[in-house]
Amino acid sequence: MRLVWGPGIAAAANPQVLTRTPQRFEFRVRPAFTAEFSCERERAEAACLPIRPLSLRFSSPVPRALAAQARLVFRLELPPGLQDLSGRPLANAASFPLAVATGDAPPIAKFAAAPFGVLERARCCRSRCATCRATCAPAPRRPACASSASTATRRSSRGSRSCSATTSAR
Repeated sequence: MRLVWGPGIAAAANPQVLTRTPQRFEFRVRPAFTAEFSCERERAEAACLPIRPLSLRFSSPVPRALAAQARLVFRLELPPGLQDLSGRPLANAASFPLAVATGDAPPIAKFAAAPFGVLERARCCRSRCATCRATCAPAPRRPACASSASTATRRSSRGSRSCSATTSAR
């Protein structure tokens, strides 16, 4: 940024002293203090992957006590009056609270310990689908019924199947 004073600017201490030539002053200006939320997604318009990190980044240092007040409960809330260490307010404060959504877990998750397992998404079994309190049909039949919850089917390395009911929060 450049500040240019033209001729005729009076001195504060002595108004009779005037500048005769233009004066140029160069300044370096810091970018605005902002906060940015990011996460890994399968595609741009998809929800965040629940097994990958969710990140909140500030463009300049923030006191730890204030940063610790940030909360993620399906929306990211920052403390009111958030300022960086220089006392600057957040330039994009109107963007918060920020709605955050995580998608379903991916169909494959690796386990650190043996035996290796694969998690597969399955629907609830048969017509007894009272919030997924059902048992899985034997392989190769797939369980089926409509519900907001899901039943996780685990296939071990030996090929046998077992089911457990899980609910998904959206």
